[in-house]
Amino acid sequence: MRWMVLVPERGSQVLHIMTYWEFAIAVMTLACAYVIPFSIALPNYREAELRMFNLVVDVVFVTDIILHFFLAYRNHAESHSDTLWERDPGKIARRYVCLPMDAAGQHGWFWLDLLSVAPLLADQLKVLEFFRVFRMCRMMKLARITRKLQDGQAIAGVPFYISDIAQFVFITTSVSHWAACVWVVMENQASASFGAGEDADGVTWLSALRSAKGDCCTPDAEGDPLCVYTLALYWAMMTLSSVGYGDITPQNGLEYSFCTFFMLVAGFVWAYIVGSVVALLSQLDTERTEFKDTMDRLRSIMDQWSVPAGLRHKLQEYLVVAKDVARSHRENTFLTENLSEGLQRKVLMESPIMQIIKRKIFWVANLEQEVILEIIRSFTSHMYAKGENIPMRDHDSRNRMIVVRQGLVAAGGRVLGRNDVYGENSILLVSESLSGGPMPRTLSYVAVLSLTQEALVSVCERFPSADERLRLAQTRVAVWRGFVLAAAKERRLASASEDDGLDRQITPTGGGFVRSNTRGDLDGAISCDELKALEGHLVMGQQEFTDHLTETRELLDDHMAFVRALSLLSSRGHEERSQPPVSRMVSNARDYMAGFGSRTSLRSQHGRAPSPSNYSGSASSEPGARVKLAAD
Repeated sequence: MRWMVLVPERGSQVLHIMTYWEFAIAVMTLACAYVIPFSIALPNYREAELRMFNLVVDVVFVTDIILHFFLAYRNHAESHSDTLWERDPGKIARRYVCLPMDAAGQHGWFWLDLLSVAPLLADQLKVLEFFRVFRMCRMMKLARITRKLQDGQAIAGVPFYISDIAQFVFITTSVSHWAACVWVVMENQASASFGAGEDADGVTWLSALRSAKGDCCTPDAEGDPLCVYTLALYWAMMTLSSVGYGDITPQNGLEYSFCTFFMLVAGFVWAYIVGSVVALLSQLDTERTEFKDTMDRLRSIMDQWSVPAGLRHKLQEYLVVAKDVARSHRENTFLTENLSEGLQRKVLMESPIMQIIKRKIFWVANLEQEVILEIIRSFTSHMYAKGENIPMRDHDSRNRMIVVRQGLVAAGGRVLGRNDVYGENSILLVSESLSGGPMPRTLSYVAVLSLTQEALVSVCERFPSADERLRLAQTRVAVWRGFVLAAAKERRLASASEDDGLDRQITPTGGGFVRSNTRGDLDGAISCDELKALEGHLVMGQQEFTDHLTETRELLDDHMAFVRALSLLSSRGHEERSQPPVSRMVSNARDYMAGFGSRTSLRSQHGRAPSPSNYSGSASSEPGARVKLAAD
């Protein structure tokens, strides 16, 4: 029999089918809440349609009873079972048919379900009409189904205020509908037909209404039972809402007793509806409510401390602007407290800060995605007023990086706007002489995301691959900053005779980014081995740069000598008619270019500028060739 058991596991096809089935049961149960009292109050009104409806509902409910004998249930977390779902048909049946409402309403639903289908047996066996009242037991299914529907509603993402509003509407209409049906039943019991009005106690509410205002039904109350129900519903809604027009009133002892009871119930129901609606409206905008409370508390503090008007206005303006930062902080706190780390990373992948740091921070591009998401999780939100300095070091004198999310910031001779990053290089460095820079100053109300060096080191401790890559980026930034400081030193030495030095201590130890930020005897960011390797590359680069500079200078000299020779020959041809023609000038120019071409080919062979002794050609075979050509 185990193969017949259905297991509604999360994500399985059985769960999807059972969700739709439970929704269908809920819809039929809600329909029964309106149809069954109406059929009891007006048994002769559209009897065939009501009988068909009851038959369909009974068949569905009997199928639901059979289905629950083969539906696995989840074992409690504290149970001794080794499986999450109980698949034993015997245990499933015992749980379903045990005492009603056992185990906090989790067990024993079989007997209530059986009572809900008892009218089917009563109709088939022609038993007493009293059994029709047991149809109301179907309403008990709502207590079990509502709990499951709430889980499905949360997964589907439907706002809960929609279900709350639907609940208020159902409670109001169902209570009024039931009271109206009872009001009609009392009229039926008190008179042989609608409008007869005479019983042992006197008149009824319908006869009094007809006597006072006439018969408003068409053609009359006897021929239009739906009109009588409408009048009863009007009375019920009027009593529930405590309006009380007074045109429909009780006329005998039974009606007075029921009105007293209904007024007591209606008072509690209406108070619950009003209170729930007020609470729902206040929950729709919790941020606005919290903001009002914050402003009221600030106003109270400023009144107690006698804060000046100018400062008072500045404080109030700051809180108004800081609403977005406070909301962002609450959202981050909510995600951290209610979601797992994996789900938090997936949410952060869709955030705009992900693309910002990947696009504007060079050392993030080569990091793994999990490392980047962990770095984003380490950001904290801050808000600054206009004219404030943004500290770039934390309480432990460690650097930090900021991402501007709102406002304008002046830093390092430039203005930072939305999504601009500052301090992305300094956060990698340890030495104050290398990482020092101008402190940013706000030009307006500014919201920033801040990342501290301590948080970055913590991420690298968890991800060794990120530690190695950030170490390379740290070395690159430190070397560049070192060159900048060395250039500044040379400029100072050119204008002053004293040498103040860089005061930079190098410790001959290696390691990664984490170690360079945690060892206490290190003032710089580069080890001796790394510095020696970089020095070798720099020496080779300096020699190549010198060779290229010499070659460029000689090329410029050759071009200038050629231009001066052409200018001189042209001027002399105009001044003295007896001098050689222009053909001689062209011949000399060709001889000079032949010598220039030989020098260029020699330079390309040796890879650097040749010495004057290696020049060939008539125009450059000796050191005075250029001067002689110019003299000619």
